[in-house]
Amino acid sequence: MRRTVLKLAFAAGSLAALAGPALAHVGAGHADGFAAGMAHSFLGLDHLMAMAAVGVWS
Repeated sequence: MRRTVLKLAFAAGSLAALAGPALAHVGAGHADGFAAGMAHSFLGLDHLMAMAAVGVWS
């Protein structure tokens, strides 16, 4: 069983390492870096609307 878990973990790690970017927001400067990605969560209108909706819902 341990060998199966190790094989599965290795396969998952290999796939994660080889995966490319998802590019969910095409044409919006998707290769700007980590800081731009973190700022997008607070400056993107879609994210602000989602946070407001969760606040109203709670």
